[in-house]
Amino acid sequence: GAELVCLKKAHQFQQWLATEEKPYVLFTDWREVKQCNEAMTIQGLDDQRPKFTSIFCVDGKQQCRAQRWASTLPERKNPIHINIGLPSSESTVNRFLQQVSEQLGNIIQVPPPSPLTQ
Repeated sequence: GAELVCLKKAHQFQQWLATEEKPYVLFTDWREVKQCNEAMTIQGLDDQRPKFTSIFCVDGKQQCRAQRWASTLPERKNPIHINIGLPSSESTVNRFLQQVSEQLGNIIQVPPPSPLTQ
């Protein structure tokens, strides 16, 4: 079973990461992703990277910065998804579930989007 852990800042993620051994995904915004990545590197957890990282960007400028940053990272097994302008929390959750499902071989049933989020 999976567990949802919500942490507001990268330093909280770093503390959580020090005690966690299960696989996880990282869903964060552009302002925190670099610090989260740094926390993994500092703790020497290169083998304990997330299954994938999903970065939320509020606009095209952040998206360009995130893409530029991601392109400078060493090659990795775990993909980075960069999302922009997700209009509502429901579509954010649906997109996130879709990414998780794709990464895990489509073993998760993703609910269809509601007419309000299409």
